[in-house]
Amino acid sequence: MLNVLNRELDANFSLAAFEHKALFNDRDSRIEMRLRARNDQRVRLGKLDAEIDIAAGEEILTEVSRKFTEATLQQTLARAGLVLQEHLEATNGAYSLVLARVT
Repeated sequence: MLNVLNRELDANFSLAAFEHKALFNDRDSRIEMRLRARNDQRVRLGKLDAEIDIAAGEEILTEVSRKFTEATLQQTLARAGLVLQEHLEATNGAYSLVLARVT
């Protein structure tokens, strides 16, 4: 992600200045990927004509991976005004494909 920001925004993030952190957020039932700053730093975002200060220990959320049960999947779809039409799951349970339709 930092490489993309450096390239697309003419930024100067130092990849070595961050460490990767993965954790499971129990409250939201999701896996979160974060980058944690190893030290205080000031980053230039050239294309935005801006600078940001990042404190040591500060984290940037880079990815969220949600895990659903059949019940939580149906609840999430219902909140979006959708109903589960078909749910195809891999034999090992690693992923699934959902077909939903408007209620």
